[in-house]
Amino acid sequence: MYTIATAGHIDHGKSALVKALTGTDPDRLPEEKRREMTIELGFASFKLSTGDEVGIIDVPGHERFIKTMIAGVGTLDLVVFVVAADDGWMPQSQEHLAILKYLGQSRGLIVLTKVDLVEPDWVELVKSDIRLKTADSFLADAEIIEFAAVDNRNLDKIKGAIESLLRQSERRELLDSARLFVDRAFTIAGTGTVVTGTLREGSVAVGQELVHHPSGEKVRVKNLESFYSHLQKADAGIRLAVGLQSVSRDEISRGDVLYHPAHLETVDRLGVKLYFEEKQAHHVRHNRRVLFLHGTGEIAGKLIIPANKLTTEDGAIIAVLHLAKPVITKVGDRFILRLPTPSLLMAGGVVIDPAGARFKRSAMAGWQLLRAAATMETADLIEYQLEVNKLLAEENLLQQSLFSAEVIAAAVADMIEGKRILKRGKYLIAGNVWDALSEDTLSLIRKFHDQYPHLEAMPLAQLQAELDCPETLFELVIDNLILQDKLSRFDAGVKLKSYSADLKGELAQIKEEIIARLNDKSRPAIARKDIFTTHKRANEVYAFLKQRNQVIEIGDLVFLRETYDRLVSQVVELIKAKGKVTVADTRDTTGTSRKYIMPILEEMDRQQITRRDGDYRVLIR
Repeated sequence: MYTIATAGHIDHGKSALVKALTGTDPDRLPEEKRREMTIELGFASFKLSTGDEVGIIDVPGHERFIKTMIAGVGTLDLVVFVVAADDGWMPQSQEHLAILKYLGQSRGLIVLTKVDLVEPDWVELVKSDIRLKTADSFLADAEIIEFAAVDNRNLDKIKGAIESLLRQSERRELLDSARLFVDRAFTIAGTGTVVTGTLREGSVAVGQELVHHPSGEKVRVKNLESFYSHLQKADAGIRLAVGLQSVSRDEISRGDVLYHPAHLETVDRLGVKLYFEEKQAHHVRHNRRVLFLHGTGEIAGKLIIPANKLTTEDGAIIAVLHLAKPVITKVGDRFILRLPTPSLLMAGGVVIDPAGARFKRSAMAGWQLLRAAATMETADLIEYQLEVNKLLAEENLLQQSLFSAEVIAAAVADMIEGKRILKRGKYLIAGNVWDALSEDTLSLIRKFHDQYPHLEAMPLAQLQAELDCPETLFELVIDNLILQDKLSRFDAGVKLKSYSADLKGELAQIKEEIIARLNDKSRPAIARKDIFTTHKRANEVYAFLKQRNQVIEIGDLVFLRETYDRLVSQVVELIKAKGKVTVADTRDTTGTSRKYIMPILEEMDRQQITRRDGDYRVLIR
C-alpha cells in the first residue's frame, strides 16, 4: 500500500480531484458540505493497475487550517500538488510547498485544475508561473497535467503518472521501532476506541502491545484496518485504523503517539538545525516563542540560539528547542516551526539530538559538536553521541533514530577500521575522546606527583572526580594505561610507572620523629591528633606512612604496622594454646593496657581473624 496526499490553496479543486480518482467525496463533515470548504483531513483510496492500494489524504487549503494540513502530510510516498488555472499560484500554494520541502518530501506531481474555465493561452501562462515558483523545489521537474472536474479531463493520465512515480519510490526500511501519530480518535460500537494515522516507521500487529504518549500507559492492538481491509500486520507507510484495548476515547486525541518499543524516551529539549523563510529571518532569534509542529501535534516552545550564531554549509542554523511538553522524537525527524502571533510559517527543521542537548549558550564547544553532527551523516551522528555521552554500548548507539541497525553497524565497522572510534568490550568510544582522556589522566597524575612528592599514588576517587567521566570509561582508560606500562596501581590509587615517592629534608626529619614516638616502649600506639601536633607538615608525612602501609589507624589510635602485626601474632598464638581467651588474658600476655588491646581485638574481629564468644575470643581461621 502507498500513501499520497493533496496540497495547494483553498478552493483549487483538491477534493474534487480526489473524488474523481477514488469515487469517494473526502469532505465528510456537514460543515464542509455547507461551506464547500475542506476543514478536516479527508481520506479515500483507489487501486493501481497492479492491484496495489493507494490511500489519499486530502488536506485543507485555508491558512487557518495549516496545523491540520501539516498533520496530514508527515509520511507520504508522493504529493499531488494542485493549482487552479483560474487563480494561478496563490499564498497557500507557496506555504504548502515550503511545508512539504521542510518535511523532506522528494516526489510529486502537479495537477492544474479548472482548465475548462480559462483560455488555452492563460493555461500556458499559469504553467510558466508554476515553473518559476517551483524552480528550486522538489517539484522543479514534476509533470504538470491539466484537469477539469466537469469532464474528468486527463484523469487516466493523472492515475498513470501517479502509478509511474510510485513504482519509482523506495520502500521504507522496517526499523525495529514503530510510531503512529494519531490524527483522529473515535468510538465504534462493538470495537471500542479507534485511532487513525499513517504508520511512520516499523510495523504493528494485532495483539501487539504499544505505549501511548503522553500518558506512558500500555495499550494493546485489538484489530487493524486499512481502507476497509482487515490486516493482521501492517508495515511502515500504510494508512491505518487501529482498534485499541485498555484506553478510552477521552484518553487519546490528535497529536498523541503510539509507539514501540518502550525504550524510546520523551524529552522537552531537542538539538536541531533550522531552515527558515528569508522573509521571516528577522523572527529567528534567541528566546523566540514558537509553535513546534511534529507528527500530528503542536506544542509551544522557545528557541535557544548560541551566543555566537552557527550555520551549516547548507544554510541552516544550529539551535535548541525547549518545549512546554515532552515529545517522542528521533534523529532525522522533521518538523515545522510557526509563530504563534502573527500566525506565520517561520522555519522547518531536522532533529539532530533527541536526547535533550543541554549546554549553555556560551558553551561553544557543545554547540560546535552539534553543528558537526548537522550533516546528518551516520558517522557524524555516531561521533556526536559518543562525544556527548563519552561512551555507549553498541546496542544503544543511535537507538532513537531513523537509521536501521544495518546502516548503523556498517558505519561503526568503517569508523573502527579508520580508528575514528574504538571498541572496548561491548562499548564504543570516540577516538579523540579516548586520546584526550588518556592524556588528561597522565597529566593529572604527573601534576599530583609534583604537588605531593611525599605521596606514592593519586587516589582513584580523586582522579575520576577531576576527570569527570563515567566510571566504566575511567576504568577502561586506567586499565589500558597500565597495560601500556605507563601506570601502575598502588593500594587505592594509581601512579606513573616510573615514579617513587620519597621524603627529603624537613619531611624526612619529621618522619624519623613520628617513627620514634610510635616506637616508644612505654606504649604501643599514640592518638592520631597527637601526631599532628609534632609539626605543621606532619599530616604530609602521615599520609606518606599510610600509603606505604607503615602505620595502621584503628579508631583514633595509630600503631606502627610492625607493632600491630606483633600484637596480633601474640594473640593468635595465645588462642591456639588455650583455645579461647579473655581480654585480661591478652592484656597480660602482650603486656599492654586494656586501652590498647581492645582496639586490636576489635580490629581482629573485623578482619575475621577472631570471633567474640561471650567474654572470650576464639579463632576463625
